[in-house]
Amino acid sequence: MPKVNLSVPHELGQDEARERIKHLLADVREKYGHQVSDIREEWNGNSCDLGWKSMGMGMSATIQVNPSDVTVDGNMPMAFMAFKGKMESLVRDHVTQALAPTPA
Repeated sequence: MPKVNLSVPHELGQDEARERIKHLLADVREKYGHQVSDIREEWNGNSCDLGWKSMGMGMSATIQVNPSDVTVDGNMPMAFMAFKGKMESLVRDHVTQALAPTPA
């Protein structure tokens, strides 16, 4: 199963970063919910285990909110291998945007 592993640095503090990631997940669910099924989101402190199906195939990811970065470790079906780079880029862009400092 292909893996997606990335890390996005932040300067927000762990609590603020976690809240922004939770908000990002809610936004993604609202925007793309019609394209996925069996969505599972389980938070345990600063760690989130995700699971969902897309096109009938299961995917999973773990998000870890650390004091200075957020890591995403995911698994996708082999059938999605051709889209691995695009998916990594999309996830990185969304997480980076969510963790961007708020203008003063």
